[in-house]
Amino acid sequence: MGTPVKKSEPENVANVVDLYVDQLGPCGIPLMRLRHAACIVGDHLYIHGGRSGYRALRDFWRLNLKRLEWEAIQPINQTVGSRPGLLEDHIMVNYGSNLFLIGSGSDYLNRQEMQIWKFCPESWNWSRWIACKNSREHPLGRRSATGTMVANKLYIFGGIVDLYAKPTADLIELDLDNQAWSIVETWGPFVISPIYGHSTNFYSGRLIVFGGIKDQKAQNAVWSFDLSKS
Repeated sequence: MGTPVKKSEPENVANVVDLYVDQLGPCGIPLMRLRHAACIVGDHLYIHGGRSGYRALRDFWRLNLKRLEWEAIQPINQTVGSRPGLLEDHIMVNYGSNLFLIGSGSDYLNRQEMQIWKFCPESWNWSRWIACKNSREHPLGRRSATGTMVANKLYIFGGIVDLYAKPTADLIELDLDNQAWSIVETWGPFVISPIYGHSTNFYSGRLIVFGGIKDQKAQNAVWSFDLSKS
């Protein structure tokens, strides 16, 4: 297991090397940030990346919610290319005993495919997760989308897919058991517009979407999508 850096032991800050050495806040706590990904697993809050001022981040931390101590997670024997790079406005979810990080790298402006990274809390190591070749779709990377877990499937909705901040109304399904992407067809008497910066939650068999930004204006509409009819 990697060497933790705790708020109560600031003298250990110097032991954090490579990826994290220049991204520590005072006393071994994370820098102030926004646009990061976060997820709670057990008694820990995990956070990854984001932006601090004009600076993109790629550090990875967890907060023990009982002891209120931070740890900088330093993977063991992994090069920079074998773990996530600079990411912001991305998604982190927990499934099984692993964490999954979904988004696009700092070159998302080149419209690359969506990246998936898996983190194993037991070994403290990352692995690049490749969707199987028989996936019906290989979606482009995006930011400011939402990710909602329903059983073994992650539903990603909306977000921005290119340099010109062009939003989408795509609903994408990632089957985490079979490592397969697919586009979910949506239909009904009303059509949701492309949006980003919204929220999506699961309730009684439906995805509930609220708010977001459309045509550079904040929205207050509520949309419901019945997954049983997809």
